Amino acid sequence: MTKVQKFTELIDKTRGLDFTFDVEEFLNHEIELASRKKSTGKSKKQIEDDNILKDRVLAALAAVDEPIRVNDLVKRTPDLMANYAPQKVTSMLTKLVNSKAVNRTVKGKVTTYSIAE
Repeated sequence: MTKVQKFTELIDKTRGLDFTFDVEEFLNHEIELASRKKSTGKSKKQIEDDNILKDRVLAALAAVDEPIRVNDLVKRTPDLMANYAPQKVTSMLTKLVNSKAVNRTVKGKVTTYSIAE
């Protein structure tokens, strides 16, 4: 049973009961909030920002001759260092690895990335 269904049932069961506040108004507000959370799609701005980061990461990787760690990549690229945390760059690299645009290599505890051939 979803939150919306639970709140709707509460509205039906509490009609006619006396409370110190308007229960139906409160529950309708909660239903509205729960319905908003369902929207998990990215906004146009978020998609644009992701594409910009993707282009910057690919350009930074292309400028490096050998596989490189995320922290080293961020430190070597002033644009990445000024605008993005290493965690954000790692997240984008994971997406690029999944799309086969970037290679990920793990040797022991060291993970490096390079442009896919």
